[in-house]
Amino acid sequence: FMADPELQGKRVLGIGVGAPGVTRHNEGVVVWAPTLSWADFPLQERLAEKYHLPIIVDNDVNLSALGEMWYGAGKNLKDIVVVSLGAGIGSAIVVDGFLYRGAHEAAGEIGYQLPDRSFLGKPRQRFGSMEQVASGVSIASRARKQLHHVLPEAQCNNLTARDIFEAVRNGESWARPIYDETVDYLAVMVSGISAIVDPEVIIFTGAISQSSDLFIPEILARLQHLLPAGVNLNLKQSPLGLRGCALGAITIVLNHTSEQYVVRLID
Repeated sequence: FMADPELQGKRVLGIGVGAPGVTRHNEGVVVWAPTLSWADFPLQERLAEKYHLPIIVDNDVNLSALGEMWYGAGKNLKDIVVVSLGAGIGSAIVVDGFLYRGAHEAAGEIGYQLPDRSFLGKPRQRFGSMEQVASGVSIASRARKQLHHVLPEAQCNNLTARDIFEAVRNGESWARPIYDETVDYLAVMVSGISAIVDPEVIIFTGAISQSSDLFIPEILARLQHLLPAGVNLNLKQSPLGLRGCALGAITIVLNHTSEQYVVRLID
């Protein structure tokens, strides 16, 4: 990327990378990233072999949370949670304006939340328990298993999570049971976040968040009268999308390499 013509004659200050999994940011080691099959992968070290620049490696949702806090739906707020819904599920927690990482830098790994008691005592598979029932990969997989007698074989084999949400939007009845089950699990996840963190806002990002206009009202309806007294649940779709992670990475690199900087959103 540094050979890009647009960068010719410009100074590159550093490199910021968001990794999709538990990451020890001080060492730049990706502890586990199931979508990439990385385990204890020394990403920062590998990049440093090629690029002699400051390199920052962090969890991608942590960087998205910083992007949202500085430029997005979390701007001017101190307590936010960003939930990434895509092939996997992750989240990042900002408490009193600071990113909360936890003792093992695994705070926010909501994909490992147990959806119900049936998951107790069962070894973790490649993905976390909540990811097994509510991620994009699992939604498509469950749909294929449940609908192989309902849909033509070719259509069933090619189903994606986006297809399920679009079918619901179009009023196709075959998709509704899969969708309702998914929203149930998302509501369980949101209730846990709300009860433990009590954020000012929960921001959805990732591929599935593009259907937030569908499922946010239904999550709120499912949780009505179930949250602690005085809690007003605030759920929003990220206005930044994938740019949130990039903006978080850019800003944190600038913060480590420059005394003064300006980051401007480009439409």
